[in-house]
Amino acid sequence: MTLADDPALATLLAAAFPGGDLHALYAALQSYGAAPHEREAPRVRRAIVLLAAGDPAKVAHYLDVARVDYRDVLAWADAPAPDAATQRAERAAVAALLARWGDD
Repeated sequence: MTLADDPALATLLAAAFPGGDLHALYAALQSYGAAPHEREAPRVRRAIVLLAAGDPAKVAHYLDVARVDYRDVLAWADAPAPDAATQRAERAAVAALLARWGDD
């Protein structure tokens, strides 16, 4: 398969990896979905591109994750990590609960 076979993924790759080796990235992404247990391949591939955020090494990482459980990749892409301010507020709330209830 070539980039022309999946124009939506090609467009997403071009936007996420400007100046990157799109053909190599596309080939790597196409490797997901070959095994019978690798489900929802088009959706997983799009999620991997989004999660990789322009870092080709992360494409390989998320491909490995998807091969173990593709739902992790889909969940992370659908619900990205909270920003730093939200994380600080959540940690403070947990610390307050632990102080109130005890942490042992």
